[in-house]
Amino acid sequence: MSNIMDEVSDDIRQQQLKDFWRENGSWIIAAAILAVVMTGAMAFWRGYQASQNMKETGALIQVINTADPEALQKYADDAKTAHAAMAEFAAAASYVQRGEHDKAAAIYQEISKTRLLDRSWRDLAALLAVAQQLDTGKPEDLHARLDDLTDNNDTWRFSALEMQALLYARENKMNEAAESLQKIVASANAPADVRTRAATLHQLYLAAAEKKTEK
Repeated sequence: MSNIMDEVSDDIRQQQLKDFWRENGSWIIAAAILAVVMTGAMAFWRGYQASQNMKETGALIQVINTADPEALQKYADDAKTAHAAMAEFAAAASYVQRGEHDKAAAIYQEISKTRLLDRSWRDLAALLAVAQQLDTGKPEDLHARLDDLTDNNDTWRFSALEMQALLYARENKMNEAAESLQKIVASANAPADVRTRAATLHQLYLAAAEKKTEK
């Protein structure tokens, strides 16, 4: 009787995982990306306010207001590094809104290779490039790119670990997914909302891993 009850309990937990992911998977990914973008936007805004080139900044504001990715990229071709990067981020965001994720990923990748740009911006761009391909890109390639962002000193390491977990879950590697999330849960430096989300998913992934092992 006990074995039957355990089996029923495991089936329920497995179904709960499936239901949770079906109902919240897109939201989880969106929340992770939004946290990254909002943090990046705030830092960009501080740098933008400190800019001494008000004429170029004014021109940048005008082209950003068009929300035209082609115009933004054209502006970036002739702008200075910081302004060009900001325009390219905006262009990529416009492509995301259009659902053209491959184009957005390509722009983010280009930003990540801009040597004169501060590393935190290059890493942010690299992370956002992975985010656009999380459901479609080759897992081994995406894992390798995320590995570069999970160093303890990297600004975006918690978001990178979260994306690693989502990618492992896509591959049905629940133990690896749980291990990535555990690094977030165990870190006192992780933002509270990220730790809470990681703890919830960690338990669900562990339950799924246990169920998989028993089969």
